[in-house]
Amino acid sequence: MDINEIKEIETAIGFKFGNKRLLETAFTTPAFANQNKNQNSGARVESGDRLEFLGDGILKYILTHKLYMSGKKTAGQMTEERQDYERFETHAAIIDRLDIAKYLRLVDKQTVSDKMKSDLYEAVIGAIYVDKRGGIKAVRRLVEKTLFN
Repeated sequence: MDINEIKEIETAIGFKFGNKRLLETAFTTPAFANQNKNQNSGARVESGDRLEFLGDGILKYILTHKLYMSGKKTAGQMTEERQDYERFETHAAIIDRLDIAKYLRLVDKQTVSDKMKSDLYEAVIGAIYVDKRGGIKAVRRLVEKTLFN
């Protein structure tokens, strides 16, 4: 991933990373990581899976908190509404609007699915959360900008 691609992604998501490797990792598919694990002078190429796992949990927290604070909905109503926000099709549409799936690190002939786009959205959330310039407030800004607007 070159510096221009990184700048375009940062502009699209509205966040400038202190650690650009986190962003690169978020965009690395497991297939790409597997194929390239020993080609960088023995260095391990990490996929975005761990960031996606973290991002999923953080997104669930943000959604749950927002729904709870929004009024007197029942737990069942909040669960249903949160599930709508958590759908992978919803996340894929966000990635399409941001036009950043084209930067995914893929292997030859690998096509980008909606599930991969959803995983990317959650991985970006995880990357922002752990970045030294990020944290929960930065993630909230991204979620407000992309999911609630």
